[in-house]
Amino acid sequence: MSDGALAGVRVLDLSRLLPGAYLTMLLADHGARVVKVEQPVAGDGLRSTPPWTTGGEGAAHVALNRGKGSVALDLRGEQGRDRLLELVDDADVLVESFRPGVMERLGVGWEVLSARRPSLVMVSVTAWGADGEDGSGGAAARVPGHDLNAQAGTGALLLSGDGTPAVPATQTADLGAALHAAVGALAALRHAAATGRGQRVQVSMADAVLSLLPVATSSAALTGQAPEPGADALTGGLACYATYVCADGRWLAVAALEPKFFARLVGLLGEPELAAWQFDPGRQEQLRARLAGLLVSRDRQEWLEALAGEDTCVSPVRDVAEGLDVARARGAVVDVALPGGGSFAQVAPPARLSATPGRVGGHPARLGEDAGW
Repeated sequence: MSDGALAGVRVLDLSRLLPGAYLTMLLADHGARVVKVEQPVAGDGLRSTPPWTTGGEGAAHVALNRGKGSVALDLRGEQGRDRLLELVDDADVLVESFRPGVMERLGVGWEVLSARRPSLVMVSVTAWGADGEDGSGGAAARVPGHDLNAQAGTGALLLSGDGTPAVPATQTADLGAALHAAVGALAALRHAAATGRGQRVQVSMADAVLSLLPVATSSAALTGQAPEPGADALTGGLACYATYVCADGRWLAVAALEPKFFARLVGLLGEPELAAWQFDPGRQEQLRARLAGLLVSRDRQEWLEALAGEDTCVSPVRDVAEGLDVARARGAVVDVALPGGGSFAQVAPPARLSATPGRVGGHPARLGEDAGW
């Protein structure tokens, strides 16, 4: 990919699985040249993660590693390390997601890389950060962890529903870390362009997911108490911000937080007096029951037609396949041809730049396909 706002930026991606792959996908979508450094033979685990395309590739690999090249190196051997250092000589950013200390043990830690390439930006994504979950460093920093661990350890897992922890649908810690790492990388690149000096960017999944809980963390900081699961305004405490089933078993999402939207909704439902109950803490269960009784009286499509064009903040609850179809109509999803035939739906870059728009990159490179830049 030769165009885009990041054209000319060269990124070495040593990461594994979701956080690093999503981070470098964002950079590639906006023009950076990304080369994945993968283990010989097996490559990144996403390559073999089901479901698979007709060509036998993991669907997540095709989506997340689009537009990227691939170099196969055994970093445990001298030849692999030497080749990596040669690639670093021309790199602007290096991304890695090993546990703290692994890069140093491989002989390619920050001190070595920055001495060789002073302008390099090195981005490290870990579960708990260099200091570990409890801030004590040492062994605590090297405890392995995935998205679920980070969400559990920060309190995020208990905030929704009735307080029974459930595996979430979105990998908030993984993707939050990727987004924060992308911001850090771009900030460091700007500094490097101005000064010629790179820097290390460290992001932990735990810190990232905690930063995405500003309502809950501000409440806990003020009161000294953890918010009750499913009780605050945005996690189920308000009847005006909830989901309701319709007569056909399909669901509506009601997010009428502003009084003007809620008043309009209950007016259209024929019970305008309910507007006075919107934020009354003693009326929430009663209000929830009244809304449920009204909305279950018709099929979902009937309600969507009745509320069409009205300011109510009511929308259908769709599955992901339906969501892709709707997004395709607004250009947020594009269909990309697969090498073995057929096509694959890819989500386009959400940030739409007017002068240098990003775009979905081509099919991922075969394992070890590239010699370098």
